[in-house]
Amino acid sequence: MSIHSGLASHVEEEGEILRRLNEATLHFQAGILGDTELLGLTHKQVKKSGKVLSEFLQNLLEAIDKPTGDATITFLVNCLRDGPKPMEDWKEDIHRLVNAIKTEKSDDANLSAIEDILALLNDDYSEGVRALYYR
Repeated sequence: MSIHSGLASHVEEEGEILRRLNEATLHFQAGILGDTELLGLTHKQVKKSGKVLSEFLQNLLEAIDKPTGDATITFLVNCLRDGPKPMEDWKEDIHRLVNAIKTEKSDDANLSAIEDILALLNDDYSEGVRALYYR
């Protein structure tokens, strides 16, 4: 496999993850705000979106303590470690969000952690797309 096709595959995979997480975040946030009717969402769809977020965040938490082979998760763990916010704060924020999703306590669901993670993924995805097109 050439470097170009390897990069293209990684960018495509990361783009799909980003799309799924953005959609899940939007749907979950609509559920928290009571705007499900506005988007035509059912409670089941909101619950499914919460599950998508929870599973991803749980995988991220596990990878913080035990490295994984998932390139996207590894990238995120490295970004979190290298960033200005202490890793223990990240872990606490992610744990709190996962628990809020699982218990459906929307008052505890601070989405800033997932929004920050999505921003990191979006930046990496954009950089990958630029690398593909400017080769």
